[in-house]
Amino acid sequence: MNRTEMGYQLPIARQTPLIAGIDPDIDKSGLAIWSRKDRKYTVLKVLPFAELQETLCSYDPAELSVVVEAAWLNGDIMYRHHEKNLPKDFNKWTIEGRYAYMFKRGTDVGRNFAVGQTLVHYLKANGYDVEERKPESKKWDSATFQSLTKLKIRTNQEVRDAAKLVFQRDQSLHLKLYYKYM
Repeated sequence: MNRTEMGYQLPIARQTPLIAGIDPDIDKSGLAIWSRKDRKYTVLKVLPFAELQETLCSYDPAELSVVVEAAWLNGDIMYRHHEKNLPKDFNKWTIEGRYAYMFKRGTDVGRNFAVGQTLVHYLKANGYDVEERKPESKKWDSATFQSLTKLKIRTNQEVRDAAKLVFQRDQSLHLKLYYKYM
């Protein structure tokens, strides 16, 4: 029985035949769709926002659950992310140059968050089961992706991040491999 100590029924996660992982981005978002039935990725590509919406909405909401990388759930990402990625000579820049750089980076991060949040809102409004997941700090490189998926194809980081979201969500995938690379 699926009950808590107090007797309340816990929600049971719906097992849809397809899982989509999305790494949202300003220009093109990574999309990976996994078929549980066929046990393979049926889509691995980057798409601009309008095409991403069209592609996702071509699937029945009862057939597709979606996992979106939700960096906005990391409250301190603005500070952590940008400190470690500053240009090497940043401390030699003029104060105006530093402010301009930080303003642009902050604006880009905010725009990226807006794309993801808009997508989540749109999908939920159209009846899709959507999970927002904090990004993992450990990224899959090309060799890890090829090793885990057995696909010998070229991919970019957005597609690998989307595929990783699907990999984490589907409990039928090999958990030993999951823990090795998480």
